[in-house]
Amino acid sequence: MWPITRFFIVGVILCSCSIITRIDPERTAMTRIGQKKWSSAESSLRKAIKKDTLNAQAKYIYARYYLATGNPEFNIDSSYAFTQKALRAWGQSSLKQKERLQKLQVDSTVILAFRSRVDSAAFERAGVENTLKSYEYFIGRFPFAAETSKAIELRDELAYVEALRVNTAEAFRLYVANFPSSRRVEDASERYEQLIFKERTRSGALSDYKTFLADFPTNAFRDDAERFVFDISTSSGLIDDYLTFITQYPSGSQSAKARNILYYLMRESGRPRPAWLDNDSLRMLDERNKGYWVPFYKNGLYGFMNDDGTEVMSPQFESIDSSYLCGELTRDFLVTSSGVYSRGGALL
Repeated sequence: MWPITRFFIVGVILCSCSIITRIDPERTAMTRIGQKKWSSAESSLRKAIKKDTLNAQAKYIYARYYLATGNPEFNIDSSYAFTQKALRAWGQSSLKQKERLQKLQVDSTVILAFRSRVDSAAFERAGVENTLKSYEYFIGRFPFAAETSKAIELRDELAYVEALRVNTAEAFRLYVANFPSSRRVEDASERYEQLIFKERTRSGALSDYKTFLADFPTNAFRDDAERFVFDISTSSGLIDDYLTFITQYPSGSQSAKARNILYYLMRESGRPRPAWLDNDSLRMLDERNKGYWVPFYKNGLYGFMNDDGTEVMSPQFESIDSSYLCGELTRDFLVTSSGVYSRGGALL
């Protein structure tokens, strides 16, 4: 009897030891992590994964190991890597294996919740460094983090501050190119256009203004550049200079003004208008300039009517040239308190 009993007891013990050995590495690792026995915990986890490479529980515990406070091997990136490995292992596990893992309180929901903790730790690390590089790393390395949008905002703001520090057109151009979704893009674009205008026209040379207009046709400061070109190019008052300007900038902001002035220059000189310059507006202006005008006074303001008694300019001027009060006006322009106007109503 005794030998049989002894063999039975030994068999039970060996069997129990076999079961314990099979399930102990993961539990042992968790216990040793709690006891801060880091080397022993890591050794148990290595053994567990070596024995079963598709061990979601061991990989999950490994992730916890690397995020444990006080661990000299503390490593957020390693923790994240093992969290992702645990998720993949869970997805590849059989239904029976998943049922066993759920009893051990390990499933995709638990692993994902832990990944959120890892993400938060990584975001906090990026915030402590508070650099473009740290936020870029976080955004690229932790794509599922709830803090991603905040990290992007902080990164974009840091980049904008750096562009402000450099304060060159190129710095703002690169900012717009690299951070197109930033809330600072509009400000950066405005600063770029202002600075590129200043940089390209710093010399004050007419040729530089013309080059700027050619190179940056949609720049917000195009009108300023064109006004400068117009003032310098037509300062001679010669008809041919106005014709050249209109030819070069036919649809620019100063084109209408150039045409109005040119109209009167050519009218006074008797020089015929070229066909390409003629249009309905000028023909209407020819018609309007026929006959004479007289001023009238209404509600404290001066206006003008033609020789048919039709109001051609509404009352809008506080004062007019005193000579207008004495007779019929046949001149092509009017001197008023608001400036010199053509009969077409354009401010000259």
